[in-house]
Amino acid sequence: MQQGPQSPPPLGIAFDTGLAHAADVLALAMLYGLNGRNDARLLAVTVSGSNLQAAAFCEAVGRFYAGPVSGAFGGAARTLPVGLAIDGKLSSDLPLFTAPLKEHSYPHNIEKMNDTADPVAVIRNALTTQPDGNAVIVASGPMNTLAHLVALKASHETIVSKCKTLVLAIGDFAPDAEPELYARTDVAAARRVLADWPTPIVVCGAEVGRALPYPAASIAADFAWSTAHPVVDAWNAENSPNSPGTPLAAVIFAAKPAETYFKLSEPGRVDIAADGRTKFTPSPGGNHRHLILDPAQKERITEEYVKLASAKPVPPPIRRPRP
Repeated sequence: MQQGPQSPPPLGIAFDTGLAHAADVLALAMLYGLNGRNDARLLAVTVSGSNLQAAAFCEAVGRFYAGPVSGAFGGAARTLPVGLAIDGKLSSDLPLFTAPLKEHSYPHNIEKMNDTADPVAVIRNALTTQPDGNAVIVASGPMNTLAHLVALKASHETIVSKCKTLVLAIGDFAPDAEPELYARTDVAAARRVLADWPTPIVVCGAEVGRALPYPAASIAADFAWSTAHPVVDAWNAENSPNSPGTPLAAVIFAAKPAETYFKLSEPGRVDIAADGRTKFTPSPGGNHRHLILDPAQKERITEEYVKLASAKPVPPPIRRPRP
């Protein structure tokens, strides 16, 4: 019996984070929200700073939303081992991830480095599970892991065939902007990624994030379905209600580019100065673009933030034995 045409699988998204802002935690929650609605599949989570507590918190968030971790790429479980860089430059313990682990003891299995995975291998292997052109990488953090990935000749073919777009939540394209944290943390790595990455790159700058913060009122109102919630704990521990929503905007664009939430600049090139300042230069043959906020879309984007980030975990599908 012939089968009819099958629907294309949801877009696969790998998320590389510095986990220095509560907005990074909210972006991770949004990815699980997309995953639960089958609008996208979260392929991998990697931490670009060398902080064991940050990796443990990412796994705790994964368990909260999607259940126990599976070691098999493409397996039945919906979370995977967290990748942790060993050469990351953001290594300080921050309350946004240490306080939730201490106060509520969210379950996780990360106690030592060997409990995490090589982040380059995590992303590369996750990409290989996808149909051609069906994956996007979103990075909100220093670019060290992606610099190692693009430097591997064996990864080049995988990136080109599987990764449709690289979306970077770094930099700041406002006039007279100060150097943005993730851009200035590892300038050499960011420059290498921007120079050598073989697929189109879209950069979401902090000027977009400042205009689109996550609404503080939503934290109390929309997450109340759980008496203990790691995202709420991270937000309260950071205590910075005006934290730019840059990674949230990057996730929305990556997952739903056809929704026209944002405008795109003309093609060109993003360059990073020695102090971490970012500059965009238009060029007809350029491989880079940056997001531009359409003020008419602000309310619509914020509604999508809240709907995805505050979504309840979706129970895993029931696995029935094969006949």
